Amino acid sequence: MNVISNTSNISVTTGALPGSRKVYRNGTRHEDLRVAMREIDLDPSAKEPPLVVYDTSGPYTG
Repeated sequence: MNVISNTSNISVTTGALPGSRKVYRNGTRHEDLRVAMREIDLDPSAKEPPLVVYDTSGPYTG
């Protein structure tokens, strides 16, 4: 069983996450609905656009 014995180091991130930014995409069925997504910058050597993923961080990050 996993037990966390020292909880003094646990914190909630309340700022921007490095190397990424929160963006919002409009829904396809309901255009007034906005879905939070996160664009994650890849290494410049990849020569690829940012990776877009669903953002579950809520209002805590920018």
